[in-house]
Amino acid sequence: MFTPVVDSSGNLTWSNNGGLTNPAAVNIRAPKGSDATVTKAAIEAVLTGVINSHKHEALSKRLVENGYYRFHDGFLIQWGHPSDNQDTYGVQTIYFPHSFVDTSYSILTTADSSYQTYYVGRTICNKSAGSFKVSANQKNKERFFWIAVGKG
Repeated sequence: MFTPVVDSSGNLTWSNNGGLTNPAAVNIRAPKGSDATVTKAAIEAVLTGVINSHKHEALSKRLVENGYYRFHDGFLIQWGHPSDNQDTYGVQTIYFPHSFVDTSYSILTTADSSYQTYYVGRTICNKSAGSFKVSANQKNKERFFWIAVGKG
């Protein structure tokens, strides 16, 4: 959260509790003799500074084994390394930390296997905005990694 601070000379500075870069300081004192307390130029300078300082920062993120990184423009990257929880047909449902807006996201999976002599494939099926199902194509009960990218 950003907190504005104005000193007695009219200099506006910012502090925050998120470890982000603060916008540049700007003087918001109106010209001498004016009844305006804040000028239009000062407001524009503050807003421009905030937008430019943080347009590439994540809106939210969770940098853990099963996490996500969501940007201000809606771009969402999610990933995971789920525990084995396959049903009797070798199918497992994966629930996203954050739902996508629709099913136009892309998913990539790869096996976490010690086997080197045969293919350990995964098939994606039943995509929804909040989850997808993955089939092991055989009941090998091996963990896997997944990553999904799209609009969230």
